[in-house]
Amino acid sequence: MTPGELTALYDSLLEEHGRLIRESLGKGSRYIVLCDGKVVYASNREPSDEEVKNLEKNTGKVCYVLTEDPIEESRWSPIGDGDYHPTIDLFIGGAQWMEEEVFHRGLKITLDFDTGNPDVAAFNNEGVNIIQPTATCVMRRAFHSGNATTTT
Repeated sequence: MTPGELTALYDSLLEEHGRLIRESLGKGSRYIVLCDGKVVYASNREPSDEEVKNLEKNTGKVCYVLTEDPIEESRWSPIGDGDYHPTIDLFIGGAQWMEEEVFHRGLKITLDFDTGNPDVAAFNNEGVNIIQPTATCVMRRAFHSGNATTTT
């Protein structure tokens, strides 16, 4: 399945079961598994591929792992076309400037902090393989809850 086909599949799943998905995630669980239009797993622990396969075997249906993006505590800013992403502000100033000068005279850059993928994280380069794809047999998708607030 191509990434575009996977996106279309999950978009149709959200269109059909969006209310159930949002209500289930809104009850405090970080992950849910949806099988045959029913939530069969809800937890703050991500289900393993084996657990998902067992759920599929028990229900006789394809199961979908869903999660909400955890970055939503950030400030959200519009990026165009009605879309919003979490952002952080970066201030750059002179090496000898005091903190107050940096905030008042420095260059302010608002950065789109949306990785779009909960498996992507930032670390220092020591002891880390920069590109390390995650191998998984079960496809998963995270999405934004759509309850974004913006500040200017």
